[in-house]
Amino acid sequence: MLDNANLKLLSGYKRVGVAVSGGMDSMALLHYLTESGIDTVAVHINHNLRDAESDRDENFVKGYCLENNIPCFVERGNVKELAKESSESIELAARNFRLSVFYSLVSEGICDIIATAHHELDNAETLLMRIFRGTSPSGLKGIALKRDIFVRPFLSVSKEEIQEYVKEKKVPYITDSSNFDNTFTRNFIRNELMPLIKSRFSDVETSLLRLSKSARYDEEFIDGFVTGGTEKNGAVYISFDELTSPRAVCSRNILKAFEKLGIYKDIEQKHIESILNLKKDNANKLSMPFGITAVVENGYIVLYRELKTEPFSKPFKTGKTEIENGESVLVRKYKEGDKIRFDIDKIPKDAVIRNRREGDVFRKFGGGSKKLNDYLTDIKFPVRQRDRLPLIASKNEILAICSVEISALIKDDKKGEPYTFVFSSNESEDE
Repeated sequence: MLDNANLKLLSGYKRVGVAVSGGMDSMALLHYLTESGIDTVAVHINHNLRDAESDRDENFVKGYCLENNIPCFVERGNVKELAKESSESIELAARNFRLSVFYSLVSEGICDIIATAHHELDNAETLLMRIFRGTSPSGLKGIALKRDIFVRPFLSVSKEEIQEYVKEKKVPYITDSSNFDNTFTRNFIRNELMPLIKSRFSDVETSLLRLSKSARYDEEFIDGFVTGGTEKNGAVYISFDELTSPRAVCSRNILKAFEKLGIYKDIEQKHIESILNLKKDNANKLSMPFGITAVVENGYIVLYRELKTEPFSKPFKTGKTEIENGESVLVRKYKEGDKIRFDIDKIPKDAVIRNRREGDVFRKFGGGSKKLNDYLTDIKFPVRQRDRLPLIASKNEILAICSVEISALIKDDKKGEPYTFVFSSNESEDE
């Protein structure tokens, strides 16, 4: 029974967290692992999306674990509210909430890894969904046996084997009523399409699993040529050279860049084509799935998440000043090798540290005054970063652009000790 379960995936881990919804598959996995002598902790996440039924699921899992002396961790969340706050779909907000819980459990040492009950049919459904959406060859890999903190011991186990197991072992489970709502794509494939396909191709799940394995072998070889761009300040930069390599490598460079931003699914061929066209047409920017934006910047495609930056203004002072998004700036004495230097005695008393405003002007060395935005365009400073850029300002006169340049008005004449202006520094506040 369950001969295809892969317990080798769990070797070396002291305690395994099992994602348990209360449904047949996850209850079979929890029972099988505990029966196999593996130290487990059940992890149940209540999304509060189905009112009384959500509470029923939570109470069922807690009751089963209490009866069988299995440690149980339950996390409740208001996913509808989270989706509203983040402007995400309910499905995406629920997924992000689950991931945050799983990663927290591992980072806090409550468990070493998370096992999920994905099985052969899940893999087949995932492959079909990706094919229908126009996936790249990379998407044919299907669900991974192991990735990051997640393992899938049942991935080669059929649904029929799981059904036989819970029947023989008398494993209790409950059924999620939303599983029968065929407006969801996966439910439509499972409830309507797969039975039709299996009436003609009875071994379709196994065949699709073979396809995903073959695609994975090819992917492992091609990955040896893939870099996926360079991470910097929360963004990923893909050079144009990385997008002119053989097409198989070029496409995977884009997919790998998304992975560096924590996105491992739902990037389709149409998204890859859009990014390649962005490079070709030198367009401004594109909106990608999961809140990612793609822009062209100085010979690179840059992928990043838009950050909302509220206007901020703090009195100018030496030392460290906290600004937005947990960042800070540091005004300290100049050291050899610093990018900018200025005469602190030339800073007026009304000066503040703030981000840009309408009407800001900047006085270049020997070049007269210019609108700040025009100056930043001249030096090809990324548009996406301009609202986050700390400035020293006196009214609309910009005296210093943090880590970029100073105005001619505060030029260091070497009469006193020069200072510098550093962004997001962790340096000590020596003055």
